Amino acid sequence: MYRFEIHCHTAESSSCGRVKAERLVELYLRAGYDGVVITDHLNPDNPRKLLENEGIPLTFEHQVERLLRGYKLARAAAGDKLVVLHGMELRFARDPNDYLVYGMTEELLLAHPDVVEWGIQKFSAFAKEHGLLVIQAHPFRNNMRVIDPKWVDMIEVHNGHPRHQSRNELALLWARMHGKPGSSGSDFHEEGDEARGGVILPRRPETIHEFIELMREQPLLITG
Repeated sequence: MYRFEIHCHTAESSSCGRVKAERLVELYLRAGYDGVVITDHLNPDNPRKLLENEGIPLTFEHQVERLLRGYKLARAAAGDKLVVLHGMELRFARDPNDYLVYGMTEELLLAHPDVVEWGIQKFSAFAKEHGLLVIQAHPFRNNMRVIDPKWVDMIEVHNGHPRHQSRNELALLWARMHGKPGSSGSDFHEEGDEARGGVILPRRPETIHEFIELMREQPLLITG
């Protein structure tokens, strides 16, 4: 059985992240995890904010490069000691919700520079076409809005972020009410957030596509 973190952020690619990728790898190795999926933020503000702070032109190519930086650094630091895969936490321009997305490659991102303008209904159809996995993150946190669960594959029923009230019990009830499988993640931003969630997989995925297949089999959840 393999323990995987599936919701975590790096300082290099999330303006809210406080831990660099190399240190994140150290923390999860120490916590006994076998892998992490880096889910840095893609939304109208991040990674724009990071680029503005460094005076880098706000092209979409630069935004994608910055989005992937934390993942690439974590992967280089991990070597063969920890599986490091790439996901993202997507927020659309006119939607307060956050969606964890797995399987969106660099090439696919670059081909769709307007993706943050789409909204969940259009993105859901796109995700199905391209075999992506979409999870609504912390759906009952303050300022989130209820959506039709058919637009996502899973509901994050356990979010381990210690500085937010995610109302995990409501998310679990919502998922059960609509027959949606649940997911769990630590929502790691700073030291002390690690290993507060995740999933237990029956096999070790080496690619994001293998990870998606295992997630669709409804893995066991780590909830504390």
